[in-house]
Amino acid sequence: MSIVYLFTTAVHTSVLGALMTMARSPWYPRYASRSAAFGLTPLGDQALAGMIMWIPASIAYLIAALLIVRRWLGDSDLEVRRREQLGFAVSSH
Repeated sequence: MSIVYLFTTAVHTSVLGALMTMARSPWYPRYASRSAAFGLTPLGDQALAGMIMWIPASIAYLIAALLIVRRWLGDSDLEVRRREQLGFAVSSH
């Protein structure tokens, strides 16, 4: 189930990040005055936030998915070895 949860979260954060990045108007006009302190327009601030959600977060989710797959493969390899040892032990008697 962990891979399903991870995939679902990765998809919706990526889509949301992409939509924020490519939006033609600010989604949160209430925060428009705060972006000027960083030298950004409200739309530029939103695009930057969307890109952070989209790109680095996607990389983090990809790394997590690869670690889960690595663990699955390692567990699978251990299970195969255990079954082979049991099979050889039973057939040798």
